[in-house]
Amino acid sequence: MITKEIANKIYNLFKDKDESKTLIYSNQTDVFVTNKIWLVKIPLKYFPTLPTFGPWTESKTPDIFFGDEINQTPSVIETKALGSALRRIPKEIKTVNIMIECPECEGSGFVPCEGHCPDACDNSCYHKAARCTLCGATGKIKNGKTYLDYVPIEHHYIKCKNIYFDPYIIEKVYYTGILVKSDNIYYLKERIEGPNRFQIEDIEILIMPTLIKDISDYTIIELKTKYENYKLTI
Repeated sequence: MITKEIANKIYNLFKDKDESKTLIYSNQTDVFVTNKIWLVKIPLKYFPTLPTFGPWTESKTPDIFFGDEINQTPSVIETKALGSALRRIPKEIKTVNIMIECPECEGSGFVPCEGHCPDACDNSCYHKAARCTLCGATGKIKNGKTYLDYVPIEHHYIKCKNIYFDPYIIEKVYYTGILVKSDNIYYLKERIEGPNRFQIEDIEILIMPTLIKDISDYTIIELKTKYENYKLTI
């Protein structure tokens, strides 16, 4: 059973450790937390007071991503099986830089050229866009702060129904199952290139898969699913 305390733990689980990457949105029924790689939908009823967050800055609201048609007979992933697969993947401690918006280009990655191109152009490119040299056109710079993260070693992936997942991402689904104390995770929608949809009680999660062309370059841990006569509640 999901309580307000558990819902709050799930809410914090999906907030990116680099808070600049976290986006939070709410409507009249749900709260959404995303970093554009994972997205969780938690019913608003679990929050006695609405979590505080900044304005939603994206052009699309996240609730639209839950409107797709789902499998009428979803696959079932056993929570303990996902945990077992994750434990087979070695981890390492990494120092991660916290990034902030580049003050030079204001996060766009480009600045007005103003005739100062690396190439001679006789000022003919004035006011055209040039790559920002401060951030290398990424729109982000280091703010001097770091944090330590215990992450799976690169080139190890979880395979489920011919779809590959970064273990660092799919472990969010596993930890949600542990917090809710659910034996099963329902795999509602699988996509090779788009968001994959999972449900644990009335918590719904979207995570992005990883595209792999040649599996010989990677270590793959296969995760089996099963089917049950499951009555959809959404």
